Amino acid sequence: MRRKLVTEGSFVHAGQVLYLIDDAPYRALMVSAQGQLARARATINSTQLQAERFRQLVTINAISRQDADNASATDLLNLRAAMANGGVTHGGADAAQVHLILPNGTLHPHPGTLRFSDVTVDATTGAVTVRATFPNADGILLPGLYVRARLAQGTKAQGLLVPQAGISHNEHGGATALVVGADNVVTLKIVKTDRVVGNKWLIFEGLASGDRAIVEGLVNLHLGATVEVRPASAVAAPNADSKIL
Repeated sequence: MRRKLVTEGSFVHAGQVLYLIDDAPYRALMVSAQGQLARARATINSTQLQAERFRQLVTINAISRQDADNASATDLLNLRAAMANGGVTHGGADAAQVHLILPNGTLHPHPGTLRFSDVTVDATTGAVTVRATFPNADGILLPGLYVRARLAQGTKAQGLLVPQAGISHNEHGGATALVVGADNVVTLKIVKTDRVVGNKWLIFEGLASGDRAIVEGLVNLHLGATVEVRPASAVAAPNADSKIL
């Protein structure tokens, strides 16, 4: 209760306001419920895509079922290793920057820090629990509030992005790219992909800056064919600090 508006023992009439109730707990519950709804809607799509991708990889034995179950833990280990060997840059030792997306879709103004020393993995389920700390001087973050986290994993100085349409997989599950080589002849390159960034693959190995990856007209294309090179028409422009082949 925030305030009492009536004197005890006095007469009251119908419709008179007697007390002002603190609505903060109820507003927090409403915001949390809105966040849970947004999470459920987002999870449907992402889970379906991930399940389908893992199902295909398990079918062709590209990864084991245990690998699929441990994907989250592996991502964290890879990130930590990349930071240790200088593959990516970051803001602090043994830490990564985290941004929060609030239930209304806006970004929390103060970034937080994820400490790898606080990461735990459930040995029976493979679930990963992480802990991050955030400044909250303005009181935006409330107990029980559902938010989404965006992990700033680092900056890969020589990273190359290729549209997903330009990456295929061979019978062994390996990633491949058709590339326009010398004299405009189609060649095949085996590549290693790191992760998806937007609608593109981050290439870890196999392509170099200046390679011309084919992203359209793949249906009737074959190795050794001579092609006429044209700019891709349906590929979204990359971020200003990204490289695209």
